[in-house]
Amino acid sequence: AWSQGPTRPLPAEPVHASIARRAAATPDAPAATLAGATLSYAELDARAAALAALLAEHGAGPGSHVALA
Repeated sequence: AWSQGPTRPLPAEPVHASIARRAAATPDAPAATLAGATLSYAELDARAAALAALLAEHGAGPGSHVALA
């Protein structure tokens, strides 16, 4: 086993669905901040959708493993 620490069950909703739901409900709310720049939920959702489309163009799909750097 990699870890002997406590475990938690996985959330029922996938991360991308949670972000999309938050983007629909509160699009201008801050989703992430790094080095003084803030990304709203709408911006994060749009960037995630663009990345998913690009990966799909290159043959990736549900169940595919993709390395990101």
